[in-house]
Amino acid sequence: MRDSAAFQPLAGVHVMLVEGAVTRGVDTNAQGRYEIPDLLAGTFEVQFSRDGYNSAQRTVSLTADVVLDVTLDAALPPRYTLSGVVRTPWNELLGEVGVEAVADGRVRGGSTTTSSGAYDMPGLAPTDYVVRVRKWGYYARDVAVHLTGDTRLDFIMDRGKWALHGTVEESAPCVAKPVRGATLRVLDGPDAGVSVTTSSLGEYDFQPLRWGSIQLQISKPGYLTAQTTVDLPSPGSDDGTGILPIDANFRLTPTSGTCGTTP
Repeated sequence: MRDSAAFQPLAGVHVMLVEGAVTRGVDTNAQGRYEIPDLLAGTFEVQFSRDGYNSAQRTVSLTADVVLDVTLDAALPPRYTLSGVVRTPWNELLGEVGVEAVADGRVRGGSTTTSSGAYDMPGLAPTDYVVRVRKWGYYARDVAVHLTGDTRLDFIMDRGKWALHGTVEESAPCVAKPVRGATLRVLDGPDAGVSVTTSSLGEYDFQPLRWGSIQLQISKPGYLTAQTTVDLPSPGSDDGTGILPIDANFRLTPTSGTCGTTP
């Protein structure tokens, strides 16, 4: 008995001879040899098996001593599929996300999510993987998985964040008097509803806000409510551990027309 690829002798191959209900079996020795003596003439089925190899079967007709050499093919390891969905914390499905399965420092499988956020990575051998997802402007932690069968692994990817801060002052022709107690509220996007209030110096500090184009409302009794668009650019391939600062200053107009008279 030999390995079909290396053509080296195979020890421990179980050789089973079958004649009707009668069976006789032996195992190959260190040199890959086997022998089944004292057989009567006749036709037999001979089966060859060993862990890690594909089994083989031969039919042999005996009228005298016969040498039957056989080679076995190494069995391919089982292959499994890793699949799942990538979405944001606010349940937006993310397309065009790169998904990679890494084992022993090498990428063993890859996929890209569809417009519905789904990915499918077939043909993975059973082993330990680190699975990572990548999309510009989004981040998620790598996940370790031990693959022993078809597995579903979903990811949550968040957007990079900004610390938005600045001041609210009275508008011209007023002399930039700070407006304390003004409310700034995010009206749309993943952070809709988040609000802050200005300090006695008219200062505010949002921390953190996810990137994107957001509608911001600035209001206080005694002033005309203002609404503006603030563009928070994507921070790129940020890993989510850093929060970048951005400044934006706003003006409110007193409804009375008199500067600095509203408490």
